[in-house]
Amino acid sequence: MSFWYLADTFFEQPNARKFAELRAATEKLGYWETVRMCLLDHLTTGNRPDIPGKDTASLWPLPQPEVSWPLVKNRNWRRQFPDFSLLIEIAIQENRLEDAIRLNIERPRDAYSSMSLDLTVAHAVSPQAIRRWPWTAGAGKPRASLPRSSPRPTRRRPNT
Repeated sequence: MSFWYLADTFFEQPNARKFAELRAATEKLGYWETVRMCLLDHLTTGNRPDIPGKDTASLWPLPQPEVSWPLVKNRNWRRQFPDFSLLIEIAIQENRLEDAIRLNIERPRDAYSSMSLDLTVAHAVSPQAIRRWPWTAGAGKPRASLPRSSPRPTRRRPNT
């Protein structure tokens, strides 16, 4: 697959594997630094640099493919930018650990990805940092407890 089709599929469904494939393809041509900057900008802002008329389109060094994905906005899921999880994964892949920590601190916290990204960053920075997470050592997840000042919930018995 040629590098411009790799770029097109990256913009449609980005992941770290496609990022690495693009790097391998464009480093040989000497375009990697510019392509990398445009890809990271896309993951931060959501602006595709390969579309003519966009601000970053003048920086995009790769030619347009003959056939590309249609620009469809009505997907079942909606991507949000910045894509912190992929930016963190790429920072770890490139061994930019300070950037991974900074991005992990900047990202909004949600129940879905918070613990897994925290553990990924902690493991990349220092495998010994995982020991700070007691439930990874087999101790079980910490239990949520109510503050002492709040009343304890009581179970109601059914009326018989």
